[in-house]
Amino acid sequence: MTTSSEFKRNWRVVVAGAVGVGSGVSLFGFVYSLFIQGWEREFNWSRAEISLAYFAAPAAALFMPLIGAMVDRFGARIVATVSTVLLCVVYGFIVNISDNVWLLYASLFAAAFLGGGSGPISYSRAVASRFDAARGLALALTLSGTAVMAIIFPPILNWVIDTWGWRWGIGLLVLIAAGFGLPAAFFGLRERADPATGLAEAPAVSPAFGFTVLEALRGAKFWILCLCVFLIAAPIFGVTAHMKPLFLERGFSSGQAALMISALASAVLCGRLLTGYLIDRYWAPGIAAALVVSSAVGALMIFAAGGSFWLAALGVFLLGAAQGAELDIMAYLTSRYFGLRAFSTLYGALAIAYSLAFPTGALIYANVRAETGQYDGALIIASASLAAAAVLLLTLGRYPRPPQLA
Repeated sequence: MTTSSEFKRNWRVVVAGAVGVGSGVSLFGFVYSLFIQGWEREFNWSRAEISLAYFAAPAAALFMPLIGAMVDRFGARIVATVSTVLLCVVYGFIVNISDNVWLLYASLFAAAFLGGGSGPISYSRAVASRFDAARGLALALTLSGTAVMAIIFPPILNWVIDTWGWRWGIGLLVLIAAGFGLPAAFFGLRERADPATGLAEAPAVSPAFGFTVLEALRGAKFWILCLCVFLIAAPIFGVTAHMKPLFLERGFSSGQAALMISALASAVLCGRLLTGYLIDRYWAPGIAAALVVSSAVGALMIFAAGGSFWLAALGVFLLGAAQGAELDIMAYLTSRYFGLRAFSTLYGALAIAYSLAFPTGALIYANVRAETGQYDGALIIASASLAAAAVLLLTLGRYPRPPQLA
C-alpha cells in the first residue's frame, strides 16, 4: 500500500494513539514539577526527598518487558484500556496520601508500572501493525501526542493547582486520563470491519512475522540498540535535568534560561515529525546517526557559546531534536529489525535502557559540577557519548528478513 492509502485506512489508529499516549502516564512526567511546591508546603518534605521520586520510572521500567509481553499476547486495546483504568485508580490514591514520603514513592512506582500500558508500548504496537510504507511518520505522529498535550494542559493544570491546591490538580489528571485516554484505547484501537466481508480488516503486517524474544536476544543488533538508546538519552536528559542552573552559571538570565526550555520542547516535536518523515524514505540508522551527530555538535555549541544566547539556543534545539526522535527511532528500528511477533516485549526491554539513562545523566552532570565547579566537562562527555552512539548506529546494517518471512 502507498503512504496515502495507509493513512486513509488507518488514520483513526494514529489519532487514538496520539490522544492515548498524550493523556496517559507519560503526561505525568511532564507536569510532575508543578506539584513539588504543594507537597513541600503541606508535608514539609525537602526538595531532595521529592526529587528521589524520579527513580520510580527506571525502577518500574524493569517490568516493561512484562507489560510488553502482555501487549504481544492480549493485544494493545485490552492492555491500554486496563492500564488507563489502573492509572486513574493510582491517581486517586495519590490524592489521599499522608505525610509519609514513602507513600509518594510507592504511588509513583505504581503509576509508572500499572499505568505503563497507557504509554507508547501499547500504541506503538497498534500503529506499527497497521502501517508499513508510512510506519515512521505514523509512529512519529502518534508519539507526538505527549508533546501536544504537554503544551495544552500544563498552564491549565498550573492554574488549577494555584487556585484550589495540588489535590485538585491530580483530580484533573484523572479527568484527562478517563476523558481522553479511555475512549482512545477502548474505541480507537478497536478493529475495523472490512465492508466487503464484514470481518475485521487484516493488519498491514501480520503480528506473527518476526523474531521471538530469544532469537532477538541471541543477536548483536538488539544489544547495540540498547547501548545506543542509553548513550543518546543519558547526555540529553542530563542537560534537561540541569537546564536552568547550567545556563544561569553561564551568565544567562532566568528568563533566557526559561526560553531554552521552550526551545527544547519545540525541538522535541520538530525532531520527532521530521525523523518520522525521513525514515520512511531512507535507511533509518543513517538518518538517526546524522541527527545524533548534530546533537553532539549541539552540546559543543552550548560549551562554546559563552554569552551568545542564539548559539546556545541552537545547541539546545539540536539536542532536543535528537530527544524527540529517539522514541520514534526505538519503535521503528525494533519493528524493522525484529518484526512484530515480540515487538512490545523487545520495546519494553529497550525502555529499561531509556529509563535508566535519566537518573544516570542527571547524576553525571551533578557530579562533574560538584568536582569541577562547572558543567563544561559534562558537556564534553555528552558530545563524546552522542558521537559514539552515531558510530554504533551505522553498524546495524540492512534490515534482516525475520525467520517467518524467509
